[in-house]
Amino acid sequence: NQGFGIPMTLSLKKTNEGLRLAFDPVEEYQKLRDGAAVPFDRFDGELAEAFFDAKVGPDATVTFDLRGEKLIFNAAKSSLTLVSKNPKRASTSFLWRTSNGRLSMRFFIDRLGLEVLSADGLQLAPFAVFCPDMKNRSLSYRVEGTVEDVKSRVYRLKSIW
Repeated sequence: NQGFGIPMTLSLKKTNEGLRLAFDPVEEYQKLRDGAAVPFDRFDGELAEAFFDAKVGPDATVTFDLRGEKLIFNAAKSSLTLVSKNPKRASTSFLWRTSNGRLSMRFFIDRLGLEVLSADGLQLAPFAVFCPDMKNRSLSYRVEGTVEDVKSRVYRLKSIW
């Protein structure tokens, strides 16, 4: 998708469907964390590593507002869709499944890039068409339908430059 992407460690994991390629961000990202994790609604930064985990039902929709860009998980469609506020940018969707009824995600939010991984590393959604509002430093989410046991946190990241 013409995005460079973050450095990953690739491995093979055994699943019920056989061996699958898994993606895990390199451990060095933990060294870029700037302070302790905060809840989504207390984040105010430019670069972020965020975690979201919840038990979701088949009617669940979770809408993330990532610095002005909307990322929508739809359980009924098993989809993860980035809807850009920029009318010249088309929406981008990926097939996105839950694992044992849980939606567990890890986000890397950059100045012009967004990468989303499942907690087990078996799903990856690199969004190269991510146009955050440079003045908006907030992150939030809204849930609809059956969504329980929500756990979320965000780390501010230091720049590598």
